[in-house]
Amino acid sequence: MFFVFLGVITLLIGEMSAFKQNNIKRMLAYSSIGQIGLIVFAFSISSQFGVAGGLFQIVSHTLGKSLLFLSAGFMIYRTGSMEIASFEGIGKKMPLTTFLFTIGTLSIIGLPPFVGFVSKFMIIRAALAKGNLLFVILIGIVLLGTVIEGTYFFRVIQTMYFKGKNIPTDKKESPIAALIPMLIFAALIIFIGIYPSFIINVLNPAASELLNSLEYIRSVLG
Repeated sequence: MFFVFLGVITLLIGEMSAFKQNNIKRMLAYSSIGQIGLIVFAFSISSQFGVAGGLFQIVSHTLGKSLLFLSAGFMIYRTGSMEIASFEGIGKKMPLTTFLFTIGTLSIIGLPPFVGFVSKFMIIRAALAKGNLLFVILIGIVLLGTVIEGTYFFRVIQTMYFKGKNIPTDKKESPIAALIPMLIFAALIIFIGIYPSFIINVLNPAASELLNSLEYIRSVLG
């Protein structure tokens, strides 16, 4: 149970720290801490579905954050600043890059039909399957963290699309060499979100083997 609480506390600290940031890179970094807390929570459920959900969360977080850091990096390059306020109206200047950033955002938050929804759903379902009031309360805290996460990410989206309306709209899109990997990440986020069995069929045996290894360690150590 120690790691269950550690995961939830880490999630809340990461999300609240990200909420306070005005620097986009720091915001994404603290958001990753919150995601790691969710992964720890999932593994601590100690069921095959929970471990599979944790492994799936690793996949979804890797895809989502890779897309976010890539797209944010080129927005920083174009604006010359890491401050979120400097992204006002950039949705008109870099429409494809900001659209791809939005896809990564929606996946990290856990909205369908993106891959992040599947991983979070699996973790919540595994926690509910424990049939324990404590886990129900912890799920509520996890969902609170998701609300905080959605708040600061939607703040960035609002800045990109709905602020700075009088900014000139001359487009300076990311170079094609950068857009190609971003498009690949976005395609995987959508494809796996719609067809999660593509990954789940691989993760379930891995989760089972991992649980068996943990049981073996417990038996040896007594």
